[in-house]
Amino acid sequence: MKILFTFLLTIVTFQVFGQSFLLEGTIVDAKDNSVLPGASVLLTRLPDSVQSVVISNTAGKFAFQLNPGRYHLKISFLSYQTLERDLSISNAPVNLGNIALSADARQLKEVQVIGKTPTAVQKNDTTELNAKAFKTNPDANADDLVQKMPGISVQDGQVKAQGENVQRVLVDGKTYFGDDVNATLKNLPAEVIDKIQIFDEQSEQSKASGFDDGTRVKTLNIVTRTDRRNGQFGRVYAGAGTDGRYQAGGSINMFKPGQRLTILGQSNSINQQNFSGEDLIGVSNGSGQGGRGNRGSGGDRGGNGGDAGFAVPQTNGITQTYSAGLNYSDEWGKKIQVSGSYFGNYTDNDAFEKSFLQYVVNPGRLYNNESSITNAVTQNSNHRFNFRLEYELDSANTIFIRPRLSLQNRAANTDLTRTLGLDSTAVTRTVGQSRSDAVGINFNNEFNFRHQFAKRGRSLTIGLNTSFNNRSTDAYNQTATEQFNSTEDIAINQRNDQTVKGWSLNPSVTYSEPLTKFSQLQLNYSGIIQRNESDRRAYNFIPDEGYTSFDPRFSNTFVNENPQQRLGLGYRLRTPDNKINVNLNGSYQYSELNNKREYLTKNQFSRGFHNVVPSANFRYNINKQKNLRLFYSGATNPPAVEQLQDVTTISNDSLRFTVGNPNLNQYYRHFANIRYSAANLEKASTFFVGFNGAINQNAIVNETIIADTTTVIFGDTLVKNQQITRPRNLNGQYNVNGFLNYGLPIKAIKSNVNVDANAGFNKNPGYFNGLLNFSRTQTYGLGLSISSNISEKLDFTVGSNGNLSLTQNSAAPDQNTNYVIVNNRARLNWIFGKGLVLQTDFTQRIYSGLSSSFNQSYSLWNLSVGKKFFPKQNGDLRLLVYDLLNQNNSIQRNIYPTYIEDTETKTLRRYFMLTFTYTIRNYKGSNNNNSDGNFRPGNRENNQRRNDGFGPGNRGFSPGGEPRN
Repeated sequence: MKILFTFLLTIVTFQVFGQSFLLEGTIVDAKDNSVLPGASVLLTRLPDSVQSVVISNTAGKFAFQLNPGRYHLKISFLSYQTLERDLSISNAPVNLGNIALSADARQLKEVQVIGKTPTAVQKNDTTELNAKAFKTNPDANADDLVQKMPGISVQDGQVKAQGENVQRVLVDGKTYFGDDVNATLKNLPAEVIDKIQIFDEQSEQSKASGFDDGTRVKTLNIVTRTDRRNGQFGRVYAGAGTDGRYQAGGSINMFKPGQRLTILGQSNSINQQNFSGEDLIGVSNGSGQGGRGNRGSGGDRGGNGGDAGFAVPQTNGITQTYSAGLNYSDEWGKKIQVSGSYFGNYTDNDAFEKSFLQYVVNPGRLYNNESSITNAVTQNSNHRFNFRLEYELDSANTIFIRPRLSLQNRAANTDLTRTLGLDSTAVTRTVGQSRSDAVGINFNNEFNFRHQFAKRGRSLTIGLNTSFNNRSTDAYNQTATEQFNSTEDIAINQRNDQTVKGWSLNPSVTYSEPLTKFSQLQLNYSGIIQRNESDRRAYNFIPDEGYTSFDPRFSNTFVNENPQQRLGLGYRLRTPDNKINVNLNGSYQYSELNNKREYLTKNQFSRGFHNVVPSANFRYNINKQKNLRLFYSGATNPPAVEQLQDVTTISNDSLRFTVGNPNLNQYYRHFANIRYSAANLEKASTFFVGFNGAINQNAIVNETIIADTTTVIFGDTLVKNQQITRPRNLNGQYNVNGFLNYGLPIKAIKSNVNVDANAGFNKNPGYFNGLLNFSRTQTYGLGLSISSNISEKLDFTVGSNGNLSLTQNSAAPDQNTNYVIVNNRARLNWIFGKGLVLQTDFTQRIYSGLSSSFNQSYSLWNLSVGKKFFPKQNGDLRLLVYDLLNQNNSIQRNIYPTYIEDTETKTLRRYFMLTFTYTIRNYKGSNNNNSDGNFRPGNRENNQRRNDGFGPGNRGFSPGGEPRN
């Protein structure tokens, strides 16, 4: 209530600060009266020299909300003479009308002489890559373009930049389909792209306050070409092939200055998916599908014919997909920016998988390996809504709101056959079936209010984040296990109903006060009120009665509350030349874990934690093209309610149990990284090297015990060969990773060469039958790729990368393992003659050091030939064959502290398809746009300058242009 009262009082106070008036104008070319977007407008208040800066929007307009007084106006624009004038604001708004700038002949001449655009430039923490330096064919999309760029790669559908997973893609600084990376890259054509910017986007709270809170998201910002921001573009396609394979879909983008609308849809049976993993999460737990941990995707599992190209999907097996989406962004007047999206999909997935698991630590040796065959059919539907609103109340006050909603439904049917063995002798054999139906809802909202006081650098930010989630699962499990070394066979026929729900409130307040012109102090407070509840009920099957026998062994209701209070002090320093920027923050945090078992028996206990949570960010701008950054943060993380809930759950093989641990403590994570970026304008080369490391204190790891006779373990009765796993806290978990990329164009072959290297060391602890094992894994990778820049009609890429993994086990040196995976690839897209097209790509994967049946190599060769039609060659007819050699496969190795697992999954193999694609291109062109993605006052580049100088009017929310850090 105190926080709410403070917020309401602050709002009322702002309304009585005094009346202000609007100063506005339009910047135009003195010769032809055309508008000039992107011009810098500097307003200095006299006599105290307080400054505000805005950038003219797409219509050349700018605006300030000012108190009465005297001001000095300065307007500058590249290749134009700077204009300055004095003016006064009395008790009425002022419209300056058209302000004409005259061209600067000297600057124009210089631009003509040296105006060669470099491959890449470094702007503070942002790496900016010029799309013009990377030639692609006319049918290419953003995904094809970014794979040519240094520091960016796409592996198994996951986009990586500078060694990290890309989690967000913006278009001209604005969200596009929420945080769906694939929907953006696969549906935006390469021909509309001017630049690709790579940076770590801060949280909205950090951008509002100007202080780094340590929350960062690896982000790509796509800056579109000025002549492609007004018009319609997209494509529609349809295709039919052998074995019932088909595809149909399309996308249309309608762009206007300040307004954008995108509509897309598709249906196919060839594993083409344009959505991210968040569409498949939230309802998977408790499904009864079994398995161990999260398995990453490996191998090449499907095709993509929508652009007559090929892609690697994100799910195992073969998937039929139906999806539709809509993205909208607009400016409602001069003060409100909005963007929103909807994405819905339905998938039907058929996955057949075989795996072999080798225990590396196994005291007692009841069994030391297991092999399994799993066939799962899964239907998943998802509806995802995103909305973002930024309301600039006036030059001093801004509101930011971002609600997000996801609705999910999942049904899965799984057949399992699993054999446990001791060397080559079978110990048990399990045959089972399971079925689950799950629904989930996730909602969260971010709210930030910012006020910039008249004194330069003084500001107040109030935030409130809220979340709510509810997931319910209805699962059935019927398994029978035959034990060859025991007389106790096991049969289970059970129904499990589980509901997991929770909510949280996260208020925050930050106040910034300038100490000097280049230093600033911040006082910050944040709190968390959080509650999670898990209710699980089990019922055994009774003949002629159904699932009516309540089983208290597998039933429990558990509540976890995790309140937290944090109070911190921050300091920020910038040198006058902006070469050095320092952010320091230290916080005292008190948090609690309050656990309550409410059913069947009641129990309650609480624990409190006192922590100091520091963070530090140091940036050294060596020069305009070289940048060094160091970052450190500490953070606490509470266990999930499922990890705390002391109820036994069973997988679908009747031998494997899990149980929660209400005695778990929170764990503390230390994270640090160092990065160096450089761009050589003369050589058009780029260089990036980075190192990061993390240490987890009180890490939550698994402890597994196998029963050698009927016994009680962790409070549960197990028979011989059954195993039970419980989480526990343990120190000694850490990882260190390094990444290097060097890109250089070679004029002799008109191509770009990229060299990548990476190395890592991971240490993970785990308990097995009471024995502690530390799994130490070293990884080394090296890659080389050459991508053509010959012409838009001849586009090729060749490359190779290899990865070596060395694993040592402290408790079982005889089970140390090494393996190598090599990927060779080549791609060609050639347009010749009168619109004839040849496209082919070839991938070879070589595995060595895996289990015997998984040690293999295979090749995936895709080929298509086609013809372009119509005067503008908008029509494209292709005959393609996917997996010409019929060898496609999917193999993955997973390494854990107590076992190593190899898996092979059924994949999409050879098919032929005839596809027709029609490309829509209707660009109206416009001079009313700038080339930096700055669409209105308050853009990121503007905020960077004002925030570095701690000037007033730093709204800190609006996207566009150069991201600020």
